[in-house]
Parts: sequence; C-alpha cells; structure tokens
Amino acid sequence: MEEHLAMREQLVLAEKLFDMPLTSYPELGEVEASMKKLSQIYGVYKDFVDSVNSYSSMLWGELDINKMTASTEE
Repeated sequence: MEEHLAMREQLVLAEKLFDMPLTSYPELGEVEASMKKLSQIYGVYKDFVDSVNSYSSMLWGELDINKMTASTEE
C-alpha cells in the first residue's frame, strides 16, 4: 500500500512539472480506507487469539476470573 501511495505522489509531481491536469485516483483512496478498517479488525482478532492462547496454557488454580472478566469488557 505504501508503494502505491508513493507512486501516486510521484505521478502527481510529474503532472505538476509538465503542467498536466491532475489525475484523481479514487480507487486508491477507497483501498486505503478499507485497509485501515481491516487493520483495526485484525488487531482486535489478534488480541483475542493472544488472550485465548494465554488462557489455554494456564492452570485452573492460576486462573483469575476477575482479571479475565475485566479484560473482556475492554
């Protein structure tokens, strides 16, 4: 994604240099917005998987229900 944004910036600069009309790239903006949303979703999923993995390796005697409940409310 970063490469595409850098390429867009280079194309805009080239169009300005040669006094050409600026080309819009609406698809690139839509993809960037989608990627940000997907990144947030993946972050929540990764936190969930990490929590499940840490709980599954814990002994029943070490389990702190209050801490577990507090972390799910966040």
